[in-house]
Amino acid sequence: MLLFAISLPSMAQHRLPFFDNATSPYAVSWKADAFLAPVGAGFIGAALIVDKSKSNAVFGSYDKQDVWKFDRHFVRPINHRAASASDVFMFTSLGAPALLLIDKKIRRDKSFYVMWAEVMALNAGFTQITKALVDRPRPYAYATNSNPQTVTGKEPLRSFFSGHTSYTAASLFFIAKVYHDYHPHSPWRYVLWGNAAVTPALTGFLRVRAGKHFPTDVTVGYIVGAATGILVPYVHQKVRQRHNRHINEPVEGF
Repeated sequence: MLLFAISLPSMAQHRLPFFDNATSPYAVSWKADAFLAPVGAGFIGAALIVDKSKSNAVFGSYDKQDVWKFDRHFVRPINHRAASASDVFMFTSLGAPALLLIDKKIRRDKSFYVMWAEVMALNAGFTQITKALVDRPRPYAYATNSNPQTVTGKEPLRSFFSGHTSYTAASLFFIAKVYHDYHPHSPWRYVLWGNAAVTPALTGFLRVRAGKHFPTDVTVGYIVGAATGILVPYVHQKVRQRHNRHINEPVEGF
């Protein structure tokens, strides 16, 4: 994720003429966009391959004392009501960027659709490959009073990090960032940034309450999702591209 944040700003310098829009704060670039989409898809594919090599969960084989002390208090069986509520928050958030299409300028900006796809692909890729590699048991896998039927397959070993939290954060921070860039003086930007900050946190709380994740899982998911939702529009901003071109231009006489 750190490499992603460091490397992308240097990529967004060469526009694709077809996507050039004078009213847009963004521009699609050959370097950035030829990199972003394949990376997200590649991580998702790699996660599927890694997942096949992993063992299934075995009920009763996980010791609560092996859980980090900070997270140990949150071992509990599944709370289906909290899990269902977190599903509502996540799935609603995933479709929420479509609301920006009410704005005529955003609707006509092809860069918006490219960035939206990249945010979703990259966040899914980061989330799924990490889950498959880390293989961390979920809280309910440690609970001795869990239903043994719930601790089967590989799903109980996909605790780190929280996909519900990361997907919600990525989508809502993307909305806030894009709207802010288009309308930097609108009072509504405060509402959208506030929603982006609060809703993923509430989603994470519900995932912990549901016995699906530990606090550390949802914290990392929040950070990854927020960073993805903000960084993708950030590296597409024209003002950064103009600045990069300016500082890279040779000084006359040298």
